[in-house]
Amino acid sequence: MSMNFTSTASNLLPTLKRCTWLPQYPTSLLPQIYAEVQRHRETCNQIYTSGQIDNTLSDSCKPILQLHLQSILRIKRILLSYMNYRINRITDLVYESSVIPENFRSLLSGEERTFNECYNDLISEYSDSIGVSFLEYSGGIRGGDGSTLPHFVEIQVEQERGGVVDNGVEVGLEGGSRHWVRREAVEGMVRRGEVEQRDVEV
Repeated sequence: MSMNFTSTASNLLPTLKRCTWLPQYPTSLLPQIYAEVQRHRETCNQIYTSGQIDNTLSDSCKPILQLHLQSILRIKRILLSYMNYRINRITDLVYESSVIPENFRSLLSGEERTFNECYNDLISEYSDSIGVSFLEYSGGIRGGDGSTLPHFVEIQVEQERGGVVDNGVEVGLEGGSRHWVRREAVEGMVRRGEVEQRDVEV
């Protein structure tokens, strides 16, 4: 067996840097990676079975067993990082352009397209429930210095603050509560330290 472990999975990560958005979903490469994981598992089982002395694993077998186990874990980390990057790019583009262009959709797997559709549905349902379109305002507004100011912020209310009118709707600011509100509705309260603006902005 080649000792160049995890090289197939490692080839996934450089492809992310070479693309303006995302590379084609690696349909043909993933079975090879899964097969490598299976070979590592089988080798681990063989080592563990043949390396037993008086029901204890021989010290001489432990390094190579550890090598195969760590290879499995490394492949797992690579795949999680790769898939997480793809999902983040998909959700980011939803806010940038509302709809993923067809030439970009062709780069996604069937599962990723399903995720994108479900994600859009969740945004629409939540927007309808609060009476505000997140996608409509996701571009933000421009401040006097040219910087982008968010239309919406998440605030944390530590102590009872009564309420605030946001787009004609009164929002109760109970102690310990969190709310998504228009930035201009709470800007003064944030500046005075009456509520805390969290890092998440849209």
